[in-house]
Formats: sequence, C-alpha cells, structure tokens
Amino acid sequence: MSKEYFYDAFISYRHLPEDIRIAEKLQQLLEQLKKKDPATGKKRPLRVFRDQSELPVSEDLSKDIDYALQNSDYLILICSPQLKESRWCMKELKVFRELHGNTNAHIIPLLIEGEPDESFPQAIRYRDVSRMLEDGTSAQEREEIEPLAADVRAADLNGKLKKLRKTEFLRIAAPILGVRFDDLYQRRKRARNRKLLVGCSAAAAVLTAFILFFVNSQGKLSSTKLKALQTEAVRIAELSEAEASDPALSYALAEYAYNLFPDENDVPDKVRQVFTGKALSYLMGLQNDLLQLQFSDSFSTAVEDSMRIYADGRRLALTDGMKTYLYDIATGERTFSCEGNMVYFDPDATVAASSFARDGKNICVLYRTDTGDILETVQNDRRRMASASMDAYWEDGVCYVVDSNDSTRIFRIHISEDWSTRVDEDLTREEKEHILSVASCYCEPSYYLQVFRDGALSAAMVSLGDYSSQFSYEEKAAIVASVQKGYTVTGIEAGRKIGLLKCTMDGADKTVLYAEDSGELLDAVDGSLYYDPISGYCFGLNQATVSVYALNDAFSAVYDDRYYTRVSPDGERFFSLSGDSMDRFNGKGGNIRMLICDMTCPQEDAVVLDTPLYTSSRDQTNLCYCNDQMTRVFYMDPDGYAVLYDLKEKKVLLNSRVMEPEKVQAVSLNEDGSLLALAIETGYREYELDVYSASSNEKLQSISLVGKIGRPHASAIMHVEFRDDLLLVSTEEDSLLLKREDGLYNADTAVYYGSCGNRSVPWPYTISEDGLLFFASQTDYIDMTHSRNLTSIYSLTDGEEVTGFTFSKAFIYAADQKTLIVEEAVSGGVSNGSIATHAGTITLYRYAFGKMEKYGEIVSESADMHLSPAWSIDGSYIVLQNDACSEIYDITTQQCVCRISATGLILSDGRVVNSSLAAPTGENSYPYLTDGKGMQAVVADQMTAQLGKPRVLTDAEKEKFGIKE
Repeated sequence: MSKEYFYDAFISYRHLPEDIRIAEKLQQLLEQLKKKDPATGKKRPLRVFRDQSELPVSEDLSKDIDYALQNSDYLILICSPQLKESRWCMKELKVFRELHGNTNAHIIPLLIEGEPDESFPQAIRYRDVSRMLEDGTSAQEREEIEPLAADVRAADLNGKLKKLRKTEFLRIAAPILGVRFDDLYQRRKRARNRKLLVGCSAAAAVLTAFILFFVNSQGKLSSTKLKALQTEAVRIAELSEAEASDPALSYALAEYAYNLFPDENDVPDKVRQVFTGKALSYLMGLQNDLLQLQFSDSFSTAVEDSMRIYADGRRLALTDGMKTYLYDIATGERTFSCEGNMVYFDPDATVAASSFARDGKNICVLYRTDTGDILETVQNDRRRMASASMDAYWEDGVCYVVDSNDSTRIFRIHISEDWSTRVDEDLTREEKEHILSVASCYCEPSYYLQVFRDGALSAAMVSLGDYSSQFSYEEKAAIVASVQKGYTVTGIEAGRKIGLLKCTMDGADKTVLYAEDSGELLDAVDGSLYYDPISGYCFGLNQATVSVYALNDAFSAVYDDRYYTRVSPDGERFFSLSGDSMDRFNGKGGNIRMLICDMTCPQEDAVVLDTPLYTSSRDQTNLCYCNDQMTRVFYMDPDGYAVLYDLKEKKVLLNSRVMEPEKVQAVSLNEDGSLLALAIETGYREYELDVYSASSNEKLQSISLVGKIGRPHASAIMHVEFRDDLLLVSTEEDSLLLKREDGLYNADTAVYYGSCGNRSVPWPYTISEDGLLFFASQTDYIDMTHSRNLTSIYSLTDGEEVTGFTFSKAFIYAADQKTLIVEEAVSGGVSNGSIATHAGTITLYRYAFGKMEKYGEIVSESADMHLSPAWSIDGSYIVLQNDACSEIYDITTQQCVCRISATGLILSDGRVVNSSLAAPTGENSYPYLTDGKGMQAVVADQMTAQLGKPRVLTDAEKEKFGIKE
C-alpha cells in the first residue's frame, strides 16, 4: 500500500530575491489546483510546503523541514548555477532521495537560469547502472540522464513569472496530479475559454495577416523602423486615452496600436498598458449594461428631447431640430434622414411621415426609409398659426394623418406591397373619435409620463404641474443632489413598475424615476431617458451624446452602495453588505442587506443568500460575520433570530432566538466555522463573552469581562475575533487577548492592551496569519471598510511592539509576503465630517526581525487614488481607486499593470470581479493579466455581439487621427 503524504510537494530554493519570488508564485499557482483526496474521495487544493525564513545555522535541518520532507510526495528543485552552492538545498535533496529509495522519480527541477549541465545537481543528472563485462563480472558506471524539467528562463524576473504562469507551473503540476501535461494544459485552456466565442473580427485578422506577411517578406524590422513604429504606436495609444468618452472607439484605437507588432516583445509598455486597460474597461462597461455608440453624425446643435425606438429595438430616430435621422442601433450607422423635426415612423421604421408648415399649408410627406423615395404627400390649409402641424399614427398597417389645426381632416393612407398608395377621408364618426383619442397622446416627446406595466407601454399627456404636489421642495432638492455622472440608474429592482417624469430642475432637463406603486423617488438623470420595453434598451440623451443601455429585465440595478465586498480564498463565493449609508453600523437602524453569491453557478442561479439583517437603536457594530474561508456565515434576521448558514452545503445549521438581540455587542466565527462567540451586555457597563458550538448551539463557556476591558471608560465591545487558539475582544479604546487552555478561554490570564481598540468587520483582520496583532484608531468619520487607520502593531511571538511604519489612513497586510501596504496619514484634518483629499502615495514595508522596513512606493498619475475599500489583494497585485477609475499594481515592481474605467473591483485568481453587478460570478469576471493577445479575442467577440459587427476604425477616423496603413 502506497504511503499517504500530507504535502503534495516541497519547494527547495535558495533564499535569494529572485528565487524567493519565483517560489512564492509557484506555490500560489499550485495551491489553486485541486486533486482528489484518497481519504475522503473529495477534491481538495494541493498542499505545498515552502519554508518562509532562513535555515538555522546548525548542520541539521530544522524539525519542521525534516517533517515536511518525510511527508512530501514530490520535491520541486528551483535550479540555477548558484543552487549547488547552497548546502541546505543539497541537504534537502539528499534527504528526499534517501526517503524515496534514492531515485529521482518524484523530483521535478525548475530551471530559472543557466544551462542544465551547470544548474542541475549531479544527483539528478546521473544515475548508477550495472554493466556486465566480458569475463562475466559486473561493473558500476554512471549514466547521464535528462530529467523532466520545467523551464522559465527569460531576460528578467517578469518574463520568468509570465512563463511560469502561462505553462510551466502546469508542467510541474501534471505529475503531482497524475495526469499528462498536454491534458492538463488543454483542460485549463478549455476552462478559460469556455464562455468565449471563437475567433476575432475579420478586419483584425486581415490586418494581422497583412502585417505578418510584410514582416516575413521584409525580414526582421531594422532597429530604425522598429523605433519609428513604436513611436507611432505610442501616439495612437495616447489618442486612445483621449477618446475615453467613447469606449468602442477608444478600444479600437488601442487594439490598432497593439496589433502593429506581430512580435509581443516589441510592444512598448505604454501600448501594452493602454490596450490591456482599455480591453478590460470596455468589458466592464458592457457588463454594466452601458454602451455608448459612435453615431456617424456629429450634431452641431444640442439634440432635442425627441427619441423613438422602432423595428423591435433595431432602429433609433432622433432630431437636431432641423432634420430627423434614423439609425441602425447595432452599427450606429445612419440609414435615413429627411427635413423637419416632426417625423413619425411606422413600427418597423420602413415608412417615415414628415410634418411641417409651408406656404400657409400644413403638409405631411411619406417616405420609404430604405431608398428615401417619396410615397405620398397630403396637405391642408392652415386655419390659424400654431406650433403643431400634422400628426401621423399607424394602426393595422394603415397610416392616419391628423391635422392638428383642423381635427375634421383625417387622412387615411393605405400602402400596398408594391409601395403604391391610396388616400381617403371616409372615416365614420366612431373611427374619427378613436383616431383622435390615440393620436392626442402619441409620440409627444417632452414633459410626459411613461409607465411600463409588465412590458406593455401606456402613455398619457401629463404636465409637470399635475405632479408638482407629489414632490416637495426638499424631495426635488434631494433628486438634484443625487444626480450621477452619465446615466447611472440606481436602486431599481428588475420587474418593478417604473415611472419616468420629464421635468426641468434648476434650469436643466431631468428625468425623474419613481416607483409607480408607492411613489417612492428612486433617481434622477440629466437629459432625457427613454425605455423601449420590446428590445429592453434604455436610451439616454444629453446634448450631443446618445447613450444606449442594454437592460435585461426592466431596469437593472447598479449596486454602488455595497461595502465589505469580498471573494472567498478559493474564488467560489462573493460576499457584500449593502445599505443606504455606512450609518447603519452607527446605531441608526435601516435596511442593511447581506448578499452572498456562488461564483461557480450561472448568473441566474448565483444568489445563495440575499437577506435583511437585524438593526436596532443600540450602538452595535454589526450583526453578521463570515469565517476566513467564507464557508459559514452567522447573522441575525430582522426578527432577532440567530442564523448560522453553511455556504457550501447551502443549508441552515442554526436558527433560534438564543439571546436578546439588543444586548449583542459583537459576534465572530472561528476559521472552520465550528465556534461562535458573542459579546453580550449583561448590565450597565457589564459585559460577558459567550462561546457556543456553532453546530449544536450548545453554550460551551461564559466568560465575565467585568473589570477586564473598557478600563479607561466603559464603552461597548466593538470587536471579537478568533485566530487559532486565541480570542481577541476589543472596545474602541482597549483590547483583551485570551488564550485557550484545556479547551477553555481564560480571561484572568489574558493579555491587556491599553489604548488599543478595534471596530468589528465581517472578517477577522486584526490578527494576521503570521502572528501580528493590528490595532486601528476609531473616529466618527472612519469609512467603515477594511481600509482603516493603523496606529500600532504587536508581535504575538515575543509580545513586542513592531516599529518602523508610518501612521496611516488605510492599510493592507499581505501575510504570505510579509508586506504591509500603507496609505499615508491624511493632513488637513476633517471638514464637515469628511476626510481631506489624499495625495495618493502608497508606501510598502516588509516585515523582518520585529520591525517594518520601507522598500518601495506606488505613486499614481491619476488624482486622489486610494487603497481599494474592497481590500482587494491577489498575490502580489493590489487595486487602487478613486471615484472614476481603478488601477492594478504589482507590488513587487510598483508598476501599474492596467487602468480600468470602473470602481468597486475585487481581484481574485488573476481575474477582476465587479462588485457592482447584481450577481457577480465567474461568467462576468475578466482577466487583468493576459497571455499574449487573449484579451483581444474576448473584447472582439463581446463587441460583435453588442454592435452586430466588429468595431474597426473607419476611413474617416483614420484620416482624423492621421493613421496610415
């Protein structure tokens, strides 16, 4: 029977900067993979051992390393010419070979520098074999062998890490998982491209083929030509950044610049950064249901408040006051235009009726929109001067033209299949009354109410004055104050009955959105908003800009009020809280909701929990908590019942009223979700800590905290946190660290920290995985995210305070890399309860020997960039953001990887998750690091799906930007 090992692999490497970085990345990549556990039959992540400090000075390996070698199935040896100089690596190799029968079957070399003959140890390059001599005796000889190795050699560290991420870690993982490398590579490739359409645009393919042909025919570009091409590509990339208001054009320019180089190594950093950022920004925009079409006309005057959608959402009509235009929505191309601003189209937009006054007559001209030919003209003498002329209305394939000045004249126009027409006025009284009733409220663009009932549109002429009593002055002021940039629609649930009221506020045109059933004010947008229930498109119009929203079910909500957003370490679950403001945690009550999504499910099935939480007038910090792995969540429902939910099994484990919710101060779950701690207020300035079994609801321990905490001033308990055998309890002013002994926590022997307090969050962060204890100051204006004011750090190993860092406004600590990321303290104090603007410098510290040592800074070119409230860190990558965009940085190089025109982003497993989506899943997350030009195919497919054809630069655009083939 084969031995069962605890570790799947042991990484042996020299403690040099480059070797350490590669070992860290390799461990991270391998631990993302899963294999079947023979003991349980279930899949589990690979377990990889990597020592994280220098080896001891003694001749013997440490107990931990010796134990790890004995319990490791494979040895991964990071090889370079300097490897053989490391006696400890050689010792690890010798011990591992002895434990595995002196064979190399389970040794995997990873070549990072030099040639194999100078980098591989002799033990894995040769083996002893017996050879029979002519006299019948045998002799021992050494035979050279070529070990199966992975190779990441490149010019610099970034190149090596890229090769490691792309293929070589799979080459290492294949024998560990017991599969062929090709099978593993193809499986991963299929998984990453499962939801992507095949191929790119025909135009891009032709362009690439042309460039490849040119380069192959001319030979390698000379340095002069290459430099000129790189200069031109950078110029086009800068043009792409300047066209940020048009995502499609901006991406097309970035793609063009990127595709000028058939050799990836020749692409300038500026071009690569812009292309990657624009690609991701474009995808995020599509997923947010916002697409701004590049129409072929540039309007010299403001577009009037007049838009219509026809042909089942395929055509859009609008006017600039002089002429009316018809557009193909899929392509943005103009298909028809005619004189006049009072033009009415039939439902399929095949016929246009243009109405105007001329020479004392009201005239209506009918056109074919495909050819522009005139089909029919009707007219009537004007009886009096008025702004209206003639209205056209279609019913059952017949056009009715009504003279607005003379309601006795109604023209009925029949149009046959050969486009011939027949006009009559022989309508009965009932027919006239019907036409007049429906035409009176048909297609009037300004100051009217539209209500949508289950997909059907009903319209009625309503003046703003009729609704003025519904909105008070304060409510109108609140609407104006809530206006967002562009056409952001917030707080609207899919399927809800929505009213749109066109009005003017402070001299500007607005569209007010409200719930028809309750009259609740939901939002307001600049300009005009029109919703077509057939196509599901929503059109926004403001000056010369036309924005098109592709909405799925009625209006889609934009969840920009979420906080504490987080993706589980295995990338399978998404967590967030939402509410009207952060004041929900300051005892003002209100509607706090908790959302948890299964990232592995399709979007329509992703929601696991979407539930309101209990709130009260007490000064509670929160009444929900997730364990580290996000496998279990504890919360209190609106009725005050305690609920424990298993997120993997998707079932309730506990649902009972075990305590008075008003007395609960703070809660916590331990790492595996088996223990639950609740801080209870038992009396005035008296507190206790109750520890429960999370599965049986049995109270295991009740710990009195009277006189133990809250010493400076008796204040509410704000934070409780499990970590291994430790239990931390904090007020805003002091903290108590209890240790479990013989299964119980003892407050009498607890360590007290004065002037060190913490406020609770839904995840433990105060105690790091490597034994550092963080304390954050509490103020009235704290933003209540993971970005918190850092005041002090203690080492749990020796109890000493860690020094060397600067007081910060916000911080993140990456325990696996021993890196503290700090946003420097804000100067200028507080104004009106808000924090002063920050300059945007992020400082990096590395923890070693009891202190933090500064090793780098991140300085963004964008204004007012802060650490992401989502506490988003993925390996060595972090997110910075302001109100308009996000930037992803590699903290090892302090370089920006890409810039994205979106906020609320979370990094997980090399992908970006947009926390503002209704249900974030793996389907709608995108890679922020791309292998080759993979992002290009993703965006090209998405753009084709949205626009109906690939988006490439037009001849006019090439001329405008000075681009030559």
